[in-house]
Amino acid sequence: MRNSHLILNYLFLGCLTVLFFNDHFFKFQYTSWFTGKLSDIVGIILFPMLLTYLFPKLKQNSVFVAGLFFAFWKSPFSENFISIYNQVSPILIHRVVDYTD
Repeated sequence: MRNSHLILNYLFLGCLTVLFFNDHFFKFQYTSWFTGKLSDIVGIILFPMLLTYLFPKLKQNSVFVAGLFFAFWKSPFSENFISIYNQVSPILIHRVVDYTD
């Protein structure tokens, strides 16, 4: 049984709101290192909670799995995955390789 408290709490919903506004408005209006890092920090908080909600058996390892995925996503190794995804999906994705993450 999924624990809805993992995604229906003030921390998760607040971080989700910050992520939405930062990625859709603040990064374009106030371009700086801060808006880039803000998305990273909020994503690191949100992703393990979402993983635990979607896959309850990952409860003990969700932070580790999220960290591995984050490292992969921010590296040049994910470029092929993103290219293939963008060829088949109507919603395009992109990311910036940032070695300071």
